[in-house]
Amino acid sequence: MSNKHLTAAFQCREFTGVTRLLLLYLADKCSSGKHTDGKHFPFGYTGRSVRAMMNGINTNRSQTVTDTLKELREAERN
Repeated sequence: MSNKHLTAAFQCREFTGVTRLLLLYLADKCSSGKHTDGKHFPFGYTGRSVRAMMNGINTNRSQTVTDTLKELREAERN
């Protein structure tokens, strides 16, 4: 978890609803770039599966997560 990611996610007002919830979940689960348990992931990286994200935002539909990820990726391009 990275405080920089959580701060940015909480300050972001572009997204609402499930998209905001997933953004906060991803911010909480992303790497701070430091070594933990012998693993090193780049800053901001997360290896969470769609199933883990579904559990994290309490949904039973994988399409909810994939559609929300698509919305976040599209916003990144703009």
